[in-house]
Amino acid sequence: MSKNPILGGLISQAGKGVIDLVTKKVDSLITSKEERERLKVELESEFNRHSEKLLELENELSKQYLDDRHSARRREVDTQDWMPKFLGISLIVLFAVSQFMVFFNYLPDNEHARTVISNGVKLIEGAIFLMLGYYFGSTQTADRQKAKL
Repeated sequence: MSKNPILGGLISQAGKGVIDLVTKKVDSLITSKEERERLKVELESEFNRHSEKLLELENELSKQYLDDRHSARRREVDTQDWMPKFLGISLIVLFAVSQFMVFFNYLPDNEHARTVISNGVKLIEGAIFLMLGYYFGSTQTADRQKAKL
């Protein structure tokens, strides 16, 4: 079963359209009803075989993606590198300082400086969300998807 119902639906609809189109063209060439039915069955069988192969390839690609993410996390656990911890703590401290400045209104009166600080806060927030998503958000989802495969 495809994870992507839209892709699966498109493949199914496209295949049925191709089968109908080929069947109509061949109808003009083949006069026997048995030949037409046999051709239609063979076309549907061939289309189903190709659809199954596409779904197998999609599942294999998903499995490789999940394995790659798992190995990246495993590498970080095994190496005990200090840099990710340092970057994470730095981001949290920068975020806390920026929120303190905004909350207690320690911002400069210059509009340009306020814009620069505001954009900096947005960048810090984005980096924190990426960090949290990498370390916490994707683990459960990846484990569930891997169990399905």
